[in-house]
Amino acid sequence: MINTSTIYLDIGFSRLGWAISQNSTLLKYGTFITTPKECNGKRLHSIRIFLSNLVTEYEINDCLIELPVLAGLNGSNLSKVVGIVEELCYLNSITYRTISPKSMKFKLTGKGNASKDDVRFWVSKSIDVSKISRGERDTMDAIALYLIDREKV
Repeated sequence: MINTSTIYLDIGFSRLGWAISQNSTLLKYGTFITTPKECNGKRLHSIRIFLSNLVTEYEINDCLIELPVLAGLNGSNLSKVVGIVEELCYLNSITYRTISPKSMKFKLTGKGNASKDDVRFWVSKSIDVSKISRGERDTMDAIALYLIDREKV
């Protein structure tokens, strides 16, 4: 059997939600946080290193990201993070897929304009989220990507 390892990313510059599955089983998840006091170059570099380590450690061969809304200065930084992910996927021959926030929310909850609390509620129907703090909304989005990708909701 060929192992399929997928990384799910809720793209963020300050907070990047991530989840990893192998052969449809959720293995690990979390939120990677960059420090606003650091220069943007250092923050982008730390995101690249973090993601590169996950790709190597879990032998990632598939990637699904929730495309961020790219508006204003924050949108510029988010597009740079998307570029890092695209480059990592290219360099490592990883299948790269995207989904819009509205599509992700609709597939999970039935509402394209669902709130972060709605996402948490629907994720909690499939996975025990008691150890994930309410502040880790980005982690919830990454797990939601896993759930809709594996049709477990």
